[in-house]
Amino acid sequence: MLERGSYRARIEHQVRKWRLIHRYVHDHPFPTRTDIPRSDQWRAVIEYARDLGDLNVLDWVLLQVEVAANIERGVREMRPRKSGPCHDQLLEVAADRKRKALAVYKWETAATEGGANSATTRTLTDAILKAHQPLVNGGTENL
Repeated sequence: MLERGSYRARIEHQVRKWRLIHRYVHDHPFPTRTDIPRSDQWRAVIEYARDLGDLNVLDWVLLQVEVAANIERGVREMRPRKSGPCHDQLLEVAADRKRKALAVYKWETAATEGGANSATTRTLTDAILKAHQPLVNGGTENL
């Protein structure tokens, strides 16, 4: 249903979804057993992630299982990973995705109301804008 909705409706849905997921994960912590291998720690989170009903979260948890299992088998793993309690990491992922959805929503709102240039100046901080200003003296690229 939302796939056919307007872009604005889809991004509003994403903001609501990630707010709800973040709140649920925050309000429903779970322990991480430190006496078992890391891959088993993440396997214990699969049912929790499945109960959230979001495939993105479930995919992320399954990726953590795979990465941890590879490391335990001695396979060099280049994908990002962190140590620490699984709940804290899942909460961080939910917060990051909520922030990203909110940034997209704010950009769309600003762009709709005042165009892309207005969206840039209204959604980026002064420090970011200054860091990415075009070079004035010599050179045509911002490298």
